[in-house]
Amino acid sequence: MKIYRHKMKRLIYLFLVFGLIGCSGEEKSNDTPEESVYIDTDQDGYSEEEGDCNDNDPNLNPGMAEVCDGLDNNCDGVIDEGFVPATYYLDNDNDGYGDATNSIESCEEVDGYVENSSDCNDDDQNVNPDQEELCDGLDNNCDGQIDEGLSLITFYLDNDNDGYGNPNEFVEACSAVEGYVENGDDCNDNNPNINPGANEACDGLDNNCDGQIDEGLSLITFYLDNDNDGYGNPNEFVEACSALEGYVENGDDCNDNDSEINPGATEVCDGIDNNCNQEVDEGCNNPPYVNSASIEPSNPTSNDVLLCIVGQAGDPDGDPITFVYDWFVNNVSIGQFGQNLTPNFFVNGDVVYCVVRAFDGIEYSAPVNSSVVTIVD
Repeated sequence: MKIYRHKMKRLIYLFLVFGLIGCSGEEKSNDTPEESVYIDTDQDGYSEEEGDCNDNDPNLNPGMAEVCDGLDNNCDGVIDEGFVPATYYLDNDNDGYGDATNSIESCEEVDGYVENSSDCNDDDQNVNPDQEELCDGLDNNCDGQIDEGLSLITFYLDNDNDGYGNPNEFVEACSAVEGYVENGDDCNDNNPNINPGANEACDGLDNNCDGQIDEGLSLITFYLDNDNDGYGNPNEFVEACSALEGYVENGDDCNDNDSEINPGATEVCDGIDNNCNQEVDEGCNNPPYVNSASIEPSNPTSNDVLLCIVGQAGDPDGDPITFVYDWFVNNVSIGQFGQNLTPNFFVNGDVVYCVVRAFDGIEYSAPVNSSVVTIVD
């Protein structure tokens, strides 16, 4: 450490005075005031008390000339006075154009920084105001516009990748965009089998996007078969070129709510047109009937001929009927002998009756028992 002494002559004078006093052995008063001694740490000839504003840097003191370095070189309390600092912008991609959002102030050039702040993408040296605009979806020349001055084409979203796009989903660009096509004529962009290049199929759809369904195909009338008997309702039908579920080509059902009634059914005697021929119970035979029968005479002897007399009988269809008589003696059938039974088949005390059935040539009526008689002599 260096001790700096001011005014050398005064120090020499003081030295001589003190020396004389020491030699004479006499004490003398010293009325001369002591001079201050200061520490100069950076040995630049200035202490803090003498105006050194940074006693750790020999380049900063009142005797230095001010330079443009962001420091108070001459310790006058002003930084870089006399210099006019400029704004420099970071040029990260080294294309000569800086980032307006990243700057510093300096009165001399700074490495990596430029005075131009017009770069709109400081991470891409191919994007700056000096570049030509390209068709790439970027603002290459930093004029705030994308692909300006280039011819734009309308591209349509092709969601189903059939080469035809959705006319309602499009973008304008100067080059092809992935997933988009120039044709916007698809009428169903969710089905690759439906587009203007498809063949019309018989499926109830507009396959070729011409606004028509199943055009040019032969149409067939299909009838609703509600009861699933294979015969459809003639009043409920659609026209299509292929079969539809729940429909049939035959429309001859006269009751589509009953699967037992259709042209293929057998007519039965139930008062209904079962076979849908507009006739009820045709060819149907209603059996004849017999309501009662009796034997005459009612008190026969063993010599009488017995007669089985039929009470009310008939046929609903008006068919002619005949009768069959079964004779019973003592509850044992003795056979069919017509309406009369001669005495040789019974004796005194026998119990006799007959069972009558009517026949219309197709069916017999239910059998009816006559009254019972007892042979009494």
